Amino acid sequence: MKKNRIFLSVSLVLLLMIFIVNVAGASNFKVIEDQMGRQVTIPADVKRVVTTWKPSTFMVFAVGGEEKLVGVDNSSTVNKFLTGVYPGIKNIRKVGDKRHGLNIEEIVGSDPDVVIIWSGKGSGRVIEQLESLKIPTVVLIPESIELMKEAALLLGEVLNEQEQARKMIDYYNDTLELVENRVGNIPKSEKKKVYLAGAYGIFSSCGSDFYQHFMLESAGGIDVATGMKGGWVEISPEQLVKWNPDVMVAVQYCMGPGMEEIVSDNPQLQSIGAVKNNELYRFPSNLGPWDYPEPRSILGLLWLSNILYPEKYEDIDILEEIDKFHVEFFGKTFTELGGKLGGKGINAREKKH
Repeated sequence: MKKNRIFLSVSLVLLLMIFIVNVAGASNFKVIEDQMGRQVTIPADVKRVVTTWKPSTFMVFAVGGEEKLVGVDNSSTVNKFLTGVYPGIKNIRKVGDKRHGLNIEEIVGSDPDVVIIWSGKGSGRVIEQLESLKIPTVVLIPESIELMKEAALLLGEVLNEQEQARKMIDYYNDTLELVENRVGNIPKSEKKKVYLAGAYGIFSSCGSDFYQHFMLESAGGIDVATGMKGGWVEISPEQLVKWNPDVMVAVQYCMGPGMEEIVSDNPQLQSIGAVKNNELYRFPSNLGPWDYPEPRSILGLLWLSNILYPEKYEDIDILEEIDKFHVEFFGKTFTELGGKLGGKGINAREKKH
């Protein structure tokens, strides 16, 4: 009987130890749901993260996780803005990029706790490869204002930077509310029609399936290309004349000649309202495009709304607001980093960074 009691006691102790070990092991991990709806198990304390395209790198910076970066897309290591904010990024391992493909060996060699990746062409195969190597991947899809906020909260949870992520969301919400209060009540008949000149030149634009569309609409404009889909789509001069936008804005990375050069070479464009009134702009800024689906796009939205309806923002110093944002989320003012905002009728293509 005594031996049985001893055996039972030992068995209970062993079971308790196994339970404690399992609970302790389980507490070292957590399950999150990424923006593809995937349930992903990641370390509870992520210390090493890899980003695979530039917008995700910017998001890691904005939520305060830059010191956890051990691998980034190739262009992030030489980006003027990022190197100005965090010089150490120059020495972080390069893992490839969306356009030319990712280097799995470099990703594995960085020994990441988690890899942040995009959704779409080329990502599925990479996700499968990494997961076969027991490397968790988290997909971000910041392709609208709401999805951008959702992505920030998700990344804050992944990196245990919830407080800074919440600050970013609060800034987004406050700015969206500000813009809505200024331009939200403008009747549709009085709203400015806007044409966004895209990546492949003045005669390319995007429709409702791109982040830029949400920015144009949120800024109080009417996107004349809203019926298009499929990325950057080529249009004809005749179509642009037919749309007759009140304002034309070229993305910073718009290829080819500037709008003024195109207009001077195409007499048929002289009838467009934006041309007649010199409402031609280039999206800021010289430190990177603010129309990408990354944190600074909220500044692009604010800038654009001010361009469309300057009379609604006479009491706000836009540059001062931009400086405040940069200090809060990147540690330095826009001005301190050498930032400049473009003006009307920008002729030559700005140098890319």
